[in-house]
Amino acid sequence: MGTKITWEEMQDALLYLMNFVVDDEEEEDDIIGYFNYRSVRAYKPRAAERKIDMLSNKIKMMGDARLVYQDMDYKNKLNEIRREKYAAKDQVDLQFERKLIAVYKRYTMDLIEMRRKAKLALLNFRYRLVLEVLDEAKVKLHNARKGEKSKALMRKLMISGILALRDPNPVMRVRSKNLETLSGLIPVLKKELLNLHQIECNLRIDRETFLNANSSSLRIYTSDFKCFAEISLANHFDQCVKFYFREITRQLVPPDIKLDLDVHCLKVTIMKVRKARPGDKTRYIIRAGKTLLLKQDLHTK
Repeated sequence: MGTKITWEEMQDALLYLMNFVVDDEEEEDDIIGYFNYRSVRAYKPRAAERKIDMLSNKIKMMGDARLVYQDMDYKNKLNEIRREKYAAKDQVDLQFERKLIAVYKRYTMDLIEMRRKAKLALLNFRYRLVLEVLDEAKVKLHNARKGEKSKALMRKLMISGILALRDPNPVMRVRSKNLETLSGLIPVLKKELLNLHQIECNLRIDRETFLNANSSSLRIYTSDFKCFAEISLANHFDQCVKFYFREITRQLVPPDIKLDLDVHCLKVTIMKVRKARPGDKTRYIIRAGKTLLLKQDLHTK
């Protein structure tokens, strides 16, 4: 068993251990009474050893209990930190989702606005191009007004006016400066009406009343002057432009033409990432400080 413990050694050991394990007054009185009522003669070393072992085991159990308590406290704090972390992360994800939706809305609106501007620019380009062509055509028509083609066109317009009035004795009023030119067209006009339409027409020119400079080239009236047909190369040209404007535009600018426009969309980089944990949704991250120029071809018809 080894060396026996003396009374003094046992007394010192119990007093030392008592400082660690004594929790209440009853236990303290019990140990103090052990010293008071036990004498050196009544001292039993083995009993003292058992008492010391009991107190030592109690100290060990208390130490283990403290460790368990500290471990539980650590785990509780760790769980609390994790909960705060996940709560903050969910809040950040929610805010990011809202910002991402706002970014997509702004991108869609910007793209619609750019397409609208591109289409408007294309329409303006087409319109300016058509106007340039029409102005050039008007100049050529004005320069060729005394040519044979202009006379033939005027004769066809006069025939159309006579057929529209359905009067065998129409009266034509002209400008004073065009009297001689239009008078020379009447014989040929009567022959064409007779040969092509089997209509005998007694067309005559009113040499007493003339049209002013702001009027059309000529007017063909019925014999009672209640109806008339206004005939002019300029008016005929304008009517043709209205009727064939779309076809003229298609011939000048094909529908599939592309405008060379410098289009810049959102200056933001969107990176798509997937979380490592299963079951999580796909997230998007906007990296600040980076720039991505999104370009899209505009097909405007």
